[in-house]
Amino acid sequence: MRRKVCFIGLLILMIIGSSAFAAYLEQDDPSGRTTTDVRPRERIVPPRRGNEVTSLIGRVTIGRPYSERNMTIFPLYISSKEDAREYSTLDEALDRGWLKIYETGGGTVSRVDVENRSDHYIFLMAGEILGGGKQNRTISKDVLLEPRGGVVSVPVYCVEQRRWSSGGSGHFSSAKSLAPNSVRYSIQRGGSQGEVWKEVDSIQRENKVESRSGNFQEVYEDREVQRKISQYDSLIRMPRETIGAVIVVNGRIAGAELFCNEELFDDLWRKILKCYSLDAIGRGWDDRDRRPGWDDLTTNDVRRYLDDVYDARYAEERAVDAGFMYDISGAIFGKALIYRRAVIHLNLGAGRAVPVYRRMID
Repeated sequence: MRRKVCFIGLLILMIIGSSAFAAYLEQDDPSGRTTTDVRPRERIVPPRRGNEVTSLIGRVTIGRPYSERNMTIFPLYISSKEDAREYSTLDEALDRGWLKIYETGGGTVSRVDVENRSDHYIFLMAGEILGGGKQNRTISKDVLLEPRGGVVSVPVYCVEQRRWSSGGSGHFSSAKSLAPNSVRYSIQRGGSQGEVWKEVDSIQRENKVESRSGNFQEVYEDREVQRKISQYDSLIRMPRETIGAVIVVNGRIAGAELFCNEELFDDLWRKILKCYSLDAIGRGWDDRDRRPGWDDLTTNDVRRYLDDVYDARYAEERAVDAGFMYDISGAIFGKALIYRRAVIHLNLGAGRAVPVYRRMID
């Protein structure tokens, strides 16, 4: 009998102890939230062929390349749209009065507030430059704004170091340009504001552009830079069904941009080409310079580059508003914005070096 009583007593103590432990797990953390409400900032997703990015790449067809000077473009197609929904871009939304962008509070370097006042989804691409406010900024992450979703705080970096004053309403407009890839990739890898300013300063010196406020946009506004960039304008017109492109500069893959449908690609391609053209004119090229082999890459080279997504690591992150993000690293690096199982935008970074003079060696 005594053994039975002791056993029952021990069982009761175990039940009480487990209940207390469960209660401890659910108690408030210092921020006032219960620990069961706190989700991790990101979740590591093991490499698999079945995620949204690898599924898209598996359906991509690589088109005939187009070349101009030291740049080659490989258009990318898919047989059916990833997402047929119409997405408004930053430029369209601002032009139509659908979107308002203004300083957060009295002004915060790393944040701006945006408000979608329309019934449309609005896509803001990482790297797009906002002019105005207390200083020009560049959007640090792809953002998909839901219709009439209220005020959303968007992370940004400054691309105008020596100005902190508002000459007008404090609202922003679109500079209708994209930050250069060195800045985009620095931001993508979590670089500091100081590193971004250093990149901006380097590009200004490389292109012999002086700016009193350290304003990157003045590089694009420089007449000589505009003249050089305009020489790649023949690459603006891509086949109608193009949803993305792999861009090659000086015989090396500089990056890839893919979108959910051809309409969104077409709306943003001019900005993207301008960004890569700035890279092309800044890598030791001049008007007379064209080396043999710069257009020597084949579709097989491009396919091997894209197939690196199958061996990459994926970290799932919360998106700023609608959808979620993949941070891609390892075999290749990049970012992808996912919404309703569709890749809205996939940006992949520079690829492995390839033989520039392969034809001469062969």
